[in-house]
Amino acid sequence: MGINEGLNYVKSDWKKLFYSLWSLLPIIGWWALLGYNLDVINSLRKKEKGLPKLNFKKSFGEGFMYSIHLLGFFIVTSVLSYVLGYIPIIGAYLSWLIGFLISLVIGLLTVHYAEERKFKNLLDYKKAIDLIKKDFIGLIVLYLKIIVTAIIGLFVVTISAIGVILPIIVSFGLGVIIQNFYVEYYNQ
Repeated sequence: MGINEGLNYVKSDWKKLFYSLWSLLPIIGWWALLGYNLDVINSLRKKEKGLPKLNFKKSFGEGFMYSIHLLGFFIVTSVLSYVLGYIPIIGAYLSWLIGFLISLVIGLLTVHYAEERKFKNLLDYKKAIDLIKKDFIGLIVLYLKIIVTAIIGLFVVTISAIGVILPIIVSFGLGVIIQNFYVEYYNQ
């Protein structure tokens, strides 16, 4: 699915983009949107039409758990990176390499996590590495699509920066399109 198909997915139920305004409510709204993003990922994986409906209570709980799981994920990877940093001569390079690999796979691991919502899925590096081995060129194309989408989004948000609401909604819509790129790569 390209940018046009992603835009059509978002436009098919554009009123649900207003869910992004929950981000104006600190912490509670953020957790609800985190959980809702997991629902969006599952909706994209199942090839459903339009954005899913927001169940605030469910999304809040799942967003809270996801943030706890992400915290655990970053603690595990940070400790690993810290320990590797003490290896003479190559430690700093290994630590940098782990950071680079995490930046490559975190989106794929999030798609994997959204399916079952279990911590072990965030740590399933084997799944992410298998996906990358299977189609490394596809991963490069994925990141090129994300960069182009981000540049377009930055341009649109900059032009519409006359208020707070429109940039939030546009950013959320572009985020859904980027999630779709990850899902497309993940599902192949």
